Amino acid sequence: MWEKILVAFDGSLQAERAVTIAGDLAQKYGSELTIINVYDERIYEEINRKLPKIAYESNVEKSSMRPIDEFIRDAEKIAESGAEILKNMKVDVKVNTVGRLGDPAKEIVEYAKEGNFQLIIVGYRGITGVKRYLMGSVSRKVVEHSPCCTLVTKVK
Repeated sequence: MWEKILVAFDGSLQAERAVTIAGDLAQKYGSELTIINVYDERIYEEINRKLPKIAYESNVEKSSMRPIDEFIRDAEKIAESGAEILKNMKVDVKVNTVGRLGDPAKEIVEYAKEGNFQLIIVGYRGITGVKRYLMGSVSRKVVEHSPCCTLVTKVK
């Protein structure tokens, strides 16, 4: 049914639930599973905007500031921690991990298109009020723009 499943993982309880469900489905259907983590570019841009001032005020060399590939490696490490959950569950499926930098929803959808995934699984955080208005919901954006079926999980 689903040859390739993409699951978004950010280390949250909601994302852990999404990975667990993805593992169960991948094992049941013999699917290849990819875990993706996207480091939000807004955070990266904010850090880079503030670091030069901090570096200047504290005499830190600019070379000690974190390059973009370090943020991507951090995202990959988070995705790998999602794979550890499956390993601990003894889920016997092929698992790939990927880290990216960008707008989380946009990167998840683009990666799903590029990889011809049949299912995306994301956790639902339940952001409300002003924060949701300003930031939007990653799960909502993924559902709206997904090229394939999307499963949104909730923690009870």
